[in-house]
Amino acid sequence: MITYNLDGSINKLIWENDLEIKFRQDEYSGPSVFIWTKEDSEPIKVKFHPAIGSLKGTYNNLLFDMHYEESNYQLELTLFVQNHSDHDFTPKRLELRLGIDTYMEKFPDWDNRFFPTMIRCESTHAWGYMRSPKGSLLALASKDPIASWHHSYSRAYYDPVYSDTGHRIYTTSLDLLNEGPLPIRHPQSLSCIPARESKIFRILLAHVETEEELLPTLEHYIGMASIKMDKYTYELGEQATATSFGALTFKAPSGKVYTDTTCVTLDEYGIWQVLSSHQDKINEALIYVRQPWSYYLDEARKAALTYKQKATTHTESWYGFFSAFLARKYHPQPELDEALEQKFEEVYQVMLHEDIPVEAALPGRIQNWAQMIGLLVDAYEATGNLLYLDRADKLASHVMKHQSDDGAYRCGYGVHYTCVIYIAKAMLELYLAEISRAEPVYKERALIHYESAKCAIDDLEKFKDNIQTEGEMTFEDGMISCSSLQLGMFALIQQEQVPDDHVDPTPYIQAARYMLDKHRCLELTQIPDCRMRGATLRFWESMYDVMILQGLMTSPHGWTSWKNYATYYLYRLTGEKCYLTDLMDTLGACMQVIDHQTGKLRWAFATDPYIEADVFVPDEMRPGKGKMVKQVIGEQYIDMVSDWWHTDPAIVSMGYAYPDRNMTDGIYQGGACDNDVHEHFKCLEEVALTKSYIHQEEDELLHYNCKISLTDNHLTIMPSEALVNEVIIRLETPVTLHIPEWNRTLELVPGLYTIQK
Repeated sequence: MITYNLDGSINKLIWENDLEIKFRQDEYSGPSVFIWTKEDSEPIKVKFHPAIGSLKGTYNNLLFDMHYEESNYQLELTLFVQNHSDHDFTPKRLELRLGIDTYMEKFPDWDNRFFPTMIRCESTHAWGYMRSPKGSLLALASKDPIASWHHSYSRAYYDPVYSDTGHRIYTTSLDLLNEGPLPIRHPQSLSCIPARESKIFRILLAHVETEEELLPTLEHYIGMASIKMDKYTYELGEQATATSFGALTFKAPSGKVYTDTTCVTLDEYGIWQVLSSHQDKINEALIYVRQPWSYYLDEARKAALTYKQKATTHTESWYGFFSAFLARKYHPQPELDEALEQKFEEVYQVMLHEDIPVEAALPGRIQNWAQMIGLLVDAYEATGNLLYLDRADKLASHVMKHQSDDGAYRCGYGVHYTCVIYIAKAMLELYLAEISRAEPVYKERALIHYESAKCAIDDLEKFKDNIQTEGEMTFEDGMISCSSLQLGMFALIQQEQVPDDHVDPTPYIQAARYMLDKHRCLELTQIPDCRMRGATLRFWESMYDVMILQGLMTSPHGWTSWKNYATYYLYRLTGEKCYLTDLMDTLGACMQVIDHQTGKLRWAFATDPYIEADVFVPDEMRPGKGKMVKQVIGEQYIDMVSDWWHTDPAIVSMGYAYPDRNMTDGIYQGGACDNDVHEHFKCLEEVALTKSYIHQEEDELLHYNCKISLTDNHLTIMPSEALVNEVIIRLETPVTLHIPEWNRTLELVPGLYTIQK
């Protein structure tokens, strides 16, 4: 059932089984058409009135004709635009505002809101989908090319008065026309309607039950041939296999082209393009040939010096020290390591006095100190210096003072913060380091820290997604992924470490899976693009990390790797293929923040195709200072700022500046959270750097970070790097396993195994 407002926008759309697609009834209502002229700052809304069989509207010499057709869980909108003028119609943008209510405000209302998970413009059409936390999917398709798309973010600037702090999206829009520049994959000629010409746009909204139905539904409506790759990140020399019913073409980074083939041996590092042509439609996929995993951690360590680590109110400002100590653990470089350790000590001493946070460093911002615990554990493991482990114990006592009776870790003003980053995981990392020591004092501490973490994890298992997060409440990426990862880590400890008070891991596994299933609406799991594949969807970080004063979807952002921990733990716990492929595709996307040729570190990848942004850049007239300039950002990497934007090293600075309010001096000088990008490399070390994976399922033998050969049930594994000290293997048939470099041969029956060197 569909009902309309007088202006033609949708009032209600309810399909069978009470499936309601909620539409906004305010300035974001829709479908509505807006014209953005190059002269006016605000758009002009086209007014429609009912006519026979359609809705009609006019603007100057433009005639708009719009009608709907509904059937079988599908709604098709057709918009016909005629230019009766003798002049080309060249707006800045012609927007079709969909009006679907994507505003996720509170539990459990957000379960039935559709998040705008993915929209992808191809040169000949567009496709994508929206998904709710409960798992309902709404396919979105355009048979015709459209120029671009954008979301209506709930804040696009800093405002000390406005109470909506930018963690929500009102609705989403298809930009039928849009001025350039646009990503090269987009149509490049959809900036105008020529004089005396017309254009037609046919848009489909369709409910689909499962992800498996999504692409067939889109293919049927559009007439496109989608591309599915066996992987999206590969090692050099691997063979890439594409599945599509279209004609396939592979293009290497050097420009070499391979036609009429579904398989190509990847002999060049970098991004490869895959095209599928079917009738008049072209689809593109991008795949990535990576460097060895160790390359990225080594380059991240260098970047920790280039992009300064700072003593501020935010852990994100000094996150690069994780890369520094973790790289040192595997590839010591004495001169570089000494410089980084000295810098760490300087930052530490500014923020803490006798291992207790000073007031200026915000003692109640407990995620800072939980992450410092994890960092001190890494420093201990890299150096063997017990001073770091003892410091971590003192900080753990500080964090536990902020633990309430229900087990939750709470910030200084009482909000549930267990999943603001991952406080319980940090406590478990400390527990694992302490319990491995022989001295009784460390074992006693370990049990205290384990019990604290267990209480917090039990609280997460009990309340699941009915908890809180930092800042504004919403169905927030980190709140969900950090709950899942901590539940998964705790379950894995029960399964593999077997602590003295071992508990059944099953409820924790179930809760971790439940949380990650709901999280899929915030993941680019269907995008055929290695730069973004599997990345999580965050759109408010640019204002704090690099002072870009617009809402901006960053995928991957450093916090995408929170999901990587979650999928890693769930694969170790269940052996289910979906978690392994998701982990490796997403990790590959995350590593691309480091340029594979130059080693340059970038902060994040912006997925929006066209954002007019105020960007914070160096002020050439005032060395060390910044200024705001206007730039268009679209499908690109965003640079770091901490190579030129520096704090006073003698004080605790604010975590970020407010350049639009001229708050850039004193404690604001140098404030930036861009070093949160180093979460990727912290995660890399835990889940992939030293591990090879083999997964057997039906006729498939997936492998990662190794080469394999299988002959007569003899499986030989050759790890890709000497660093590999663990093989994780899931088998459906008996094999004789050979690891020649380890001088190991094992007889294995079907099951999931972890084999240590």
